Formats: sequence, structure tokens, C-alpha cells
Amino acid sequence: GLFAVTYDKSIFFTTENGASQKPTNNGITNSHIRCLCSNTPGIVAGTFRGGIFYTTNNAVNWSNLNVDPSLFFVSDIVSNSSNLYAATISGLFKSSDYGVTWNNIGFNDPIFKLLIHGTDIYVPVGNAMLNNTTLFVSHNEGGNWEPLLTLNDVISDITGVGSQLYFSTINSHGVYNSSNNGLAWTQINEGFNIIPIIDCLG
Repeated sequence: GLFAVTYDKSIFFTTENGASQKPTNNGITNSHIRCLCSNTPGIVAGTFRGGIFYTTNNAVNWSNLNVDPSLFFVSDIVSNSSNLYAATISGLFKSSDYGVTWNNIGFNDPIFKLLIHGTDIYVPVGNAMLNNTTLFVSHNEGGNWEPLLTLNDVISDITGVGSQLYFSTINSHGVYNSSNNGLAWTQINEGFNIIPIIDCLG
């Protein structure tokens, strides 16, 4: 099936390739949904001001997994085969038991985007007020972090396509590309008459 989060933050679900949609919000007490993440055996929803919700029955019912006020404001959730990672305004959190318990694995600053690419985790950590972001990478599931790049801008999104990494910015730097796991980055803004504000990549 396919899930969709609408502008008013409702969740809809279809098993008919989008031919018909039905709302699937039962159990979600905060409708400001920021992200969805598939993680066997279920699906996780992160909300802004409501914490984390989980379903194991294709969103027929959702359960609140909120156990820590630090997880009330969730911006992004990603998963590998064994762990969930949540970006929050209080830092980065990890769960190894399908979201039942969470531990901070680094950073006390707001985090808005995460990327798992291969076995690495990429985390942009910054301060929008100071217009500054440092991109970090972990090669051991968040055990240690290495800085890759510091930029006088705010990274709005980060994604991976094959062996290539890309991130976008919201001010004057546009899009960057790396072909060596983030060790070096190159701006790729050819074709833009004026470098735009870029909200997301896909």
C-alpha cells in the first residue's frame, strides 16, 4: 500500500495504486505529522508537538510511543535493518526495539534531516539563526561522529542516489554533490538563473 500525508497533516492509505484513499488517523492524537518511516514489522510516524506513533496493522490503529519529552518535536525518522533514528529539536535519538525506548546518541542542537546511505548515517547539525550547518557522518550506527563540512548556510535536505550524495540549502549555496562518501563536495547549480531556496530533493 501507499501512504500520503496531506497539507493539513492527515494520513491517507491506498492499496489500489491511488485509485481511492481512506483516512487512517485512528489513535494519532497530534495531527501535525512531519514524517513516516517503514520499519519491520510496522510503520512509524513522527509528529511536531505530539511525539512518535507506531502501527503494525497498516495504520488501522496507531499507538503513541512517546516516553520522553525530548521526543515531542520530531522532524525526521529513518531506519536501517535493526534501528530507528529520530531527528528532534533536542538532538538525535536511536531505538533498537521498534521505538519502545530511545537514547540520545549525539548533539543537543535541533536536527531536521537524516540520511542512511549504505552503512553510514549523515546528520546536518546547525543553527538557522546563525546561518550555519556542520554535516556529520557515523560509520558505526551513531557510536561516533566525524565532521565532514561546515557551511554558512542551512541544509534543507540530504539524499543519496547510487554512489552519489546530494544536499540542498535554503539561502545562497544551492545544491552540493559528493561522489566519495562526503569527503569532498562540489556545488552543482548550472541551469539556475538565480540560485533558489530549495526545500527538498528527490
